[in-house]
Amino acid sequence: MRLADLADRIEKSHCDSPREELARLDFMTENVARVHRDKKSHLTIVREAFVDQGDELESHVIKEEKILFPQKIELEEETQ
Repeated sequence: MRLADLADRIEKSHCDSPREELARLDFMTENVARVHRDKKSHLTIVREAFVDQGDELESHVIKEEKILFPQKIELEEETQ
């Protein structure tokens, strides 16, 4: 399999789905933290941890899509 095909496959199967799931979970954790913030302060901590981890994951995915995959594809094309 060519690197371009592999990168495309990875993006579709391992990048798009987590982004969709993160959006859904972001909505849910925000609502729970907002509704229960006065009674259960630990939910706000969970929300903050989720946001931090979501940001970290998104940053990682963007680096793969914008830097790593294009570099590997370019390298493969140069060696052919």
